[in-house]
Amino acid sequence: MQSDESDALFERGRALEANGRREEAEDCWRPIAESHIGGALGMAWIAIQSGDDEQELYWTTRAAELGSVGSMHSVGRMLSNGGNTTDAEKWWLKAADQGNNDSMCSLAFMYKRSGRLDEYNYWIDKSAHALHPFAMFALGINNENSGNLNAARKWLARSWKAGYNLAARHLMRIAYAQGDAAYVQQISEALAKSDTTI
Repeated sequence: MQSDESDALFERGRALEANGRREEAEDCWRPIAESHIGGALGMAWIAIQSGDDEQELYWTTRAAELGSVGSMHSVGRMLSNGGNTTDAEKWWLKAADQGNNDSMCSLAFMYKRSGRLDEYNYWIDKSAHALHPFAMFALGINNENSGNLNAARKWLARSWKAGYNLAARHLMRIAYAQGDAAYVQQISEALAKSDTTI
């Protein structure tokens, strides 16, 4: 089947699914799913809706094999959740090598849990520099724990700015310890305006 035909079938399936016509969408996606990322993801969506974890993994893996970087991360997550960290690591490395920030962060914490701290430090730093909110938070905490409070403030401020609100609590604590009452007040006011609880 030509690429244009596959693309058209994929889009037709999306339109059908959006209108609650799942069986007809599946009829569009199934013939192209082995060779078209969208078709494979469509079949994964059908599996998710059906609660079929095995088919979800199969089709998400197929999309990853076809080059979907987000699917590479998802396969790693599913495998890790199932206890298969060896294969999860392989998929996360593939995705991280293509710039997937979530995979970088997942690798970091997988390595931390397994005591591979040099690899943890490499990936948490890489993920933070790629602006992953939780990785920036973790790097801020790491700097705080090692006594580098200026670096901690920098990373925690970036994490908070990226939407990870727990970073604000740590920023306030560090600013208070440094005697920076004005910054504590600034954070408090910003949180009050955003109606955010931490």
